[in-house]
Amino acid sequence: MHVAQLISTDFPPEEGIGYYTYNLAQQLLDRGHEVTVITRGSTRRERFTYDGIRVVKLPFLPVYPFHVDVHGWFVRRALSEMESQFDLVHLHSPLTPPIDTSLPVVATVHTSVVEDTRQMQDGTLRELYQKAVAWASSRRIIDSQCRTADRVTTVAYSVADELADYYGVDDALVLGNAVNLAEFDSLPTVDTDDPFVLYVGRLDNRKGVPDFLEAAERVSRTHDVGFKLVGQGPLEEKLRRKADDLGIADRTEFLGYTERDRLLQLFGEATVFVLPSHYEGLPTTLLEAMASGTPVVATAVSGVPDVVDDGENGLLVPPREPTRIADSVSRLLDDPELSERLSRAGRETIEREYTWESIGREFESLYATLVDGEQASER
Repeated sequence: MHVAQLISTDFPPEEGIGYYTYNLAQQLLDRGHEVTVITRGSTRRERFTYDGIRVVKLPFLPVYPFHVDVHGWFVRRALSEMESQFDLVHLHSPLTPPIDTSLPVVATVHTSVVEDTRQMQDGTLRELYQKAVAWASSRRIIDSQCRTADRVTTVAYSVADELADYYGVDDALVLGNAVNLAEFDSLPTVDTDDPFVLYVGRLDNRKGVPDFLEAAERVSRTHDVGFKLVGQGPLEEKLRRKADDLGIADRTEFLGYTERDRLLQLFGEATVFVLPSHYEGLPTTLLEAMASGTPVVATAVSGVPDVVDDGENGLLVPPREPTRIADSVSRLLDDPELSERLSRAGRETIEREYTWESIGREFESLYATLVDGEQASER
């Protein structure tokens, strides 16, 4: 079987959906299938192979708010040229343009976008305009993808509920995010000489990063611990100033984009991992922290409670409450036995429910059902 994975993010991957696509592709390759990833590039078409995955990068022009529609013209043209090579198309939203194909289509909706756009800033006329455009265009695109798809999947039950509420998709199949456990089997142990609390993700308001810094300031009043933030985003300069204003700049490190090997090392060394998000689908970073055996404090939003059982394999707190985040982090710092128990249980949760081997098998079965059904209808 030859599967076309259609995305609209960096590849080779640097975050989120890119890693999801990469890991799924590796599972399919291991099972003897072929995979081509079609994504956006710069101004010309590029072709190359990355870890056995064929990659086609198509022109992308940043003419907001028409960028998805313009890119879509190149995608549909390329897909019509290559369609005979493929057995099935698997597209991943958001921002992947609508397509027109006779092949079976699976659409994985990583976020409904509705809640994402609600979290956007709207304090100025420009921000309000951008929010309104994002709301309208994203809903139109996802609605088209869901209507095109023979099967819609998503990564969390909360997103499945949103798809039913906003798009009328009441049969979305939940196939969650996952991790490659082999990456986490030989990580360094917790750095007890230099304990630190870790955040990994985009530096924006939706991720609740200002709450992380406010919680950090509270924790620093009673604990000699550092704080490390991995990621980039529009709030970086504001967050640096905020850390300075809070008096924690000397113990706060903004590490920016971090190579994969270094990121895995940070997961292993961290004393506590914090996910302070206001909204999520099912965040890969949360799964990776748990796979690392690092105790987690996470906000109880969207798909997070699907994974974290409060007090059993991690600690849950309400969103937008830095004091509660600080209290939970302090609790773990003060109670090594609790920290160790949650660490073990978190790792066991990932081993049991969130491995790419199991997700890969389920997608392979879904693909086969759709492809076999298509072939039967042609006979």
